[in-house]
Amino acid sequence: MKRLLYLAVLFSSMASANQIPLSQTAATELHSAQVLQLQMPEPVTKKAQQAKTLPFIQPQPLQIARASLINDELSSLAKWHTINNQSYLRLTINAPDAEHLNLGFTKVSLPESATLYILDAQTHQLLHSFTANDIHNQSIWTPIVQNQHLTLEVNVLSSEQQQVKLQLQQVGQGIVSFNKNSLTKSGSCNIDTVCTEGDGWRDIIRSVAKYSITTTEGTFVCTGTLLNNDNQDQRPLFLSAAHCFVSETTVDSMVFYWNFETTVCNGIADGDQTQTQTGAKFLSRADDLTNLSDYSLIELSQRPANNHQVYYSAWNAQPGPATDVVTIHHPAGDEKRISLDHDPLTITDYTNPDENLDGHYYRIDAWDTGTTEGGSSGAGLWSQSKELIGTLSGGTASCTDPTNPDWYGRMSSHWQFPNHDGVQIETYLAPNTQQLSESGFEPCDAPTLALSTSTATPQINEQFSFMAQTTGGTAPYQYNWDFDQDGNVDSTDEDPTHTYSTTGLQKAALTVIDANQCRSSARIEVTVPNSGELFISAGQLPTNYTKPTDAAGSWIATTNTASEGDFSLRSQITYSSSTSSIETTETFAAGTLSFDYRVSSEVGFDFFKFYIDGVEQLSADGEVDWTTTTHALSAGAHTLRFSYIKDESLSSGSDTAWIDNLIYTETPAPPTPTPTPTPTPSGGGGSPSIFMLGLLLVAYRVRKIA
Repeated sequence: MKRLLYLAVLFSSMASANQIPLSQTAATELHSAQVLQLQMPEPVTKKAQQAKTLPFIQPQPLQIARASLINDELSSLAKWHTINNQSYLRLTINAPDAEHLNLGFTKVSLPESATLYILDAQTHQLLHSFTANDIHNQSIWTPIVQNQHLTLEVNVLSSEQQQVKLQLQQVGQGIVSFNKNSLTKSGSCNIDTVCTEGDGWRDIIRSVAKYSITTTEGTFVCTGTLLNNDNQDQRPLFLSAAHCFVSETTVDSMVFYWNFETTVCNGIADGDQTQTQTGAKFLSRADDLTNLSDYSLIELSQRPANNHQVYYSAWNAQPGPATDVVTIHHPAGDEKRISLDHDPLTITDYTNPDENLDGHYYRIDAWDTGTTEGGSSGAGLWSQSKELIGTLSGGTASCTDPTNPDWYGRMSSHWQFPNHDGVQIETYLAPNTQQLSESGFEPCDAPTLALSTSTATPQINEQFSFMAQTTGGTAPYQYNWDFDQDGNVDSTDEDPTHTYSTTGLQKAALTVIDANQCRSSARIEVTVPNSGELFISAGQLPTNYTKPTDAAGSWIATTNTASEGDFSLRSQITYSSSTSSIETTETFAAGTLSFDYRVSSEVGFDFFKFYIDGVEQLSADGEVDWTTTTHALSAGAHTLRFSYIKDESLSSGSDTAWIDNLIYTETPAPPTPTPTPTPTPSGGGGSPSIFMLGLLLVAYRVRKIA
């Protein structure tokens, strides 16, 4: 790693209330920030694989960042300066090749007046701040930030400057993108937890978190679960996998991300990663993954905040068979997903396909819905009774190989083996009863919300009302409405009025906080029509179209791209060797059908196709920007089908197709001959009759606009 220190000017901007660094209040009076220039480190070893383990290979977590080891006191990287009675230092970190950054500080000591600020070095936005209350075991580890350029700023009373100790241990430089606008996210067959498949598991979903963990090689991500104990006291016990490098030396670096989910089913990767906490205490783990089940148990440094609305999951350590199981996980470190298997599980040894009733693992032969990936490691496995019975160690299941197996360390085997200090996990999970099972626990009696609007189709620049129906919890309630999802509170009324000045899909969110600080959040979508819009129901298939029975996926309206207006229709991203299709049958007069299409697929293997009465009319693949195509239709009934077809392996681009701007033009009838004039006061004549009908999609548009 090469490092260069040089001077750079840093200007100030906005900051959050009560946490305002000097650079945002006295920028013109401060000295320039010094800069630490970083290059992307080479991989230390090939130990951390970018996919799940292959058979007979020790399981490994997913690496998302490489480590630039610094091991320098901040005061040796940047100079202290004084203004009035305040001392400050500022250091800008530039890592132009990184996808994201995370920082680790050790040997930390901060007096009461000291604050460490993390700012975006280009926009000067305040990203995080840390005080003495955030120190765990003399260390501070930051969440992942989507920046390549950060500025560290320390402010302290000059009289306490000598008490500040901050050693920048290492900088994690991201090698995996968490692009918020990604369409493909993790593998395309994964199921967002906000989809209907998660409806029976809403409480369990809230017990699952993604976490990052850092070693000297870099930063890794895994999944884990918050568990209840028989004291019912909200002790934050967190179960994951030992192979995720969980140990006494790494737990201080752990950062937990709660409620990281997409906002809509099959939507873009728009999850919120701001509900975080750091630090943990090591309790127990399996030290021999070859002969023992793969687990780790830690205690979070503090209970998750009330506004995270977590749930403490039930568990069951009794041995025995299981069927109809669910796993909830963060594949590739992305938003939370759910996978289901309805077949009986097989008890085996790790990576062994043969049944062994004394084995320490449950074998998932093949997921019926969804899959797992790197980043899913440590995820829980729940039985039909919503009890956790295992944790994911590894396997070869994926969207490209959906029939491959996974192995989960059995909770009954976790229970048998003490850690190296001789303590079994029953000491933590069942200290009073030593029972082999425990029910779940809901720490907050949060309100239940139902949102509606005074009109189904609000018009542009016209005022309408949002309405909230709140039940449960403890009154009085505090209402925080965000009409544009910018994170700012726009109204505190229970039933506020609002006006949208732009067309398209709008998303509003409400957070209600009750008297006990228990909170609930809900979102509502409204569409402000564009006068020329064809599709105005995001996430839905137009009502007059159907998904053929031989298709694995359908098509939905989306705001991701459009050739006209704000919406288009997109094929649902599905798994290999499958097809997403929609079709309609309608009676037409003779005429022409035109529409626009766009494709982003693997060249020569994955195709967008259009059919009339089962006969292929159009085939396109690769990267095709919006293109218009026209097709003749004879008079009579015709079936129109739009399909996106995938082959048996690999994906490229966005792995989907879009259609928009469907227009049907009837062929004009021949002109009627002009009749011979008569002495009557009226006369006649003929003119061509041309009209546009968007087939069912345009008819759908008309119905929505009317």
